[in-house]
Amino acid sequence: EKITKILATHRGSIHVASFSKYDPAKYSDVIPSINVIILKNPCKDFSAFQRFIDMSLQSVSKILNNFKKIKGITVTTISGKKVVYFIAEFDLNIVDGTTHHAKTITYSIPFDDAMIQVSMSEGTPPRNTKLFSDFINSFTIK
Repeated sequence: EKITKILATHRGSIHVASFSKYDPAKYSDVIPSINVIILKNPCKDFSAFQRFIDMSLQSVSKILNNFKKIKGITVTTISGKKVVYFIAEFDLNIVDGTTHHAKTITYSIPFDDAMIQVSMSEGTPPRNTKLFSDFINSFTIK
């Protein structure tokens, strides 16, 4: 109930945490990072949730430069709960005029009227697959 009320007063999303592997002042490439947000979940069943995430992914693909799905919407489980994830790559244009290629793994975890979204991003080639896997597999969903 508290999450639903908070989402209603925060335009439907709450930033929970961000983790960066390196200090941005000392690292010139895409910093491996993990972002956790809570969003409103408009879906009442899991198949509708899957479709919703897929439609969201299609919208994002039109915004990001050179967007490419590496792995489309995939169902898996975390802590015994059905979730979806996808893997994508895209280009990031930096203010200084450079472009970096990035990879993201995004998990969407539905619960009641909300969802947790965990995005784990880094430059390419990927070097943090184990770190990201360990992080997402450390979740306990109650």
